[in-house]
Amino acid sequence: MTSDPRRTGVRRHEGHPLPPPRLRTFPARADAHPTTRQLVEELVAEARAGAGHDVDVEVDVPAALPLPTDRETLRRLLAPLLARSMDGARRDPWRGRRGRGVTITAVRCPHAVEIEVADSGPAAGDHGAGLAEVGRRATALGGALVVADCPDGGTAFTVRLPVGRAALRRAA
Repeated sequence: MTSDPRRTGVRRHEGHPLPPPRLRTFPARADAHPTTRQLVEELVAEARAGAGHDVDVEVDVPAALPLPTDRETLRRLLAPLLARSMDGARRDPWRGRRGRGVTITAVRCPHAVEIEVADSGPAAGDHGAGLAEVGRRATALGGALVVADCPDGGTAFTVRLPVGRAALRRAA
């Protein structure tokens, strides 16, 4: 028995509705929910590939820390800081090969994520246009960039980005 599709909107075939459309399933992608640590590790690998392995990089970022903003924006914030820190660590005249290093740490605060990139090289001195651009981008996201000379030498760049309600308030 076939019903009139103009009246019901449902075509029937031999008394049954047409089979449902096939659903295609895809395996879950490893980066479906990328974390801050994954992005930092990618940036470190890229920096080492482009600049050699003469600087030790320590990554102390929690494995499950979510990205505080979209992946590309965070990449644009962190890549210049990592490049500058690796360059600063290479220019350290007082430390041998073993003393040159960059440390990347991240911590989740109640309403923000702080990511610090610190090096063992000489103090930053002139911060330049690249750091000014990173500062502008962080400020546009409702965060901040803080640059500090470390007591034992080197420079620490800290990016603070809002998350949760603080990020939503900023977006509104």
